[in-house]
Amino acid sequence: MKIKSVQLSELRKLRGYRLKHLMRAKGQIPTHPGVYIWRYWPSMPDVDEADSFVDTIEKWGADIPSFSEETENARLSVSITRKPLGNVCKVESFLGIKRNSSKGKKILKIVNESKSAREQLASILECVIANFQPLYVGKADNLQDRLIEHFDRKTPVLDRIKEAN
Repeated sequence: MKIKSVQLSELRKLRGYRLKHLMRAKGQIPTHPGVYIWRYWPSMPDVDEADSFVDTIEKWGADIPSFSEETENARLSVSITRKPLGNVCKVESFLGIKRNSSKGKKILKIVNESKSAREQLASILECVIANFQPLYVGKADNLQDRLIEHFDRKTPVLDRIKEAN
């Protein structure tokens, strides 16, 4: 049996709603039970201008959430920081590749010269971001009531998500 691949346009339909839009339309959130997911999924950059495209990609690198967790038992205490892309987004690099290296210069040259290359890179990055681990997964007997609790900061979830950035 052949399985159809997921197209980028179909992937974009999974994006859901932005937090600020949900907060403005609280009354439109369904009141039935369900599961909800908070995800990091930034808007795609404009590919028309190379400089703004590169700047947006670099901003993403700075904004990608990382979560710190601590666990301990009787013998040890461990702190863990999860970073979806590792340490690839450093100031002197573009997507983890040193700007001054031959590979970095070649990639930036292609990105700066070709709108098609920027479109392809944006599509690849969108697919990668779509596969990031969720920031939070919740379940609720009443989605509207539970999300409003989060919006009103009656739970620590949004504060934890904000701290992750």
